[in-house]
Amino acid sequence: MGKALNLMIVVIVIIAIIGGVSAYFLLDGFSKEDTKDPPPPPPPNKQPIAFFKGNSTGTVGELLWFDGNGSRDPDGIIKYFIWDFGDLGTWEDENSSLVNHTYNAAGIFSVNLTVRDDGGGKDSYELDVTIRPNDYLDSGNEILLERVGNSNMSKEFPIEEFAVSLEINISFQGASKNGMQIGDTTLEVTIYNSIGEIIGNITKDTKVQQEYIDFYYFENDLTLTGKYTLEATCLKGVLNFNYSIEVRY
Repeated sequence: MGKALNLMIVVIVIIAIIGGVSAYFLLDGFSKEDTKDPPPPPPPNKQPIAFFKGNSTGTVGELLWFDGNGSRDPDGIIKYFIWDFGDLGTWEDENSSLVNHTYNAAGIFSVNLTVRDDGGGKDSYELDVTIRPNDYLDSGNEILLERVGNSNMSKEFPIEEFAVSLEINISFQGASKNGMQIGDTTLEVTIYNSIGEIIGNITKDTKVQQEYIDFYYFENDLTLTGKYTLEATCLKGVLNFNYSIEVRY
């Protein structure tokens, strides 16, 4: 009986020791797991940088180009190029930074490029583009009869915004009939701006030989826009009258 009791006590002690050791390692494992630092968060996305170059001036109907290849993303790639051309025209491209655009009206337009990167960041860049009208050219040939005090010929022509020069060239000669000279000729030419002010006036005499009159105006002379007028008045005689009007933008 005594031996059995002693054996039982030894077994109980061994079981207690084993249980204690197991509990220690188990609890120690849990405590170590609980005290591990969480993994660090991923670094924040760096914003892309938008940039483009291209035409800064053009004319109505001209095909212009813009290239956003200078845009970059410090920690990834540019995914989208989104263009706004300032005239209600837009374009979005995932694969190419190069675009073309045509303007149908003159003016100053703000071109905007917005880029988006693979992390959802975005940035924008903007430049102004000046669109000028197309050059204007008109010419004619008329026979003017003597009509003192009245304009025999009146020609309107437009001066729009951004005009850089106006050139009017006139040639005339005393006319003849059946090879016979009719007589000396006197011609008066007047140029009016859009509000009716005289900006050029000259009177010249000629016989049969050719005579020339030229008018030149530049950007500072053409700040008023609208319809300008060329008038030619035959003050004496009959003449062959040629003119050309050229407006450059």
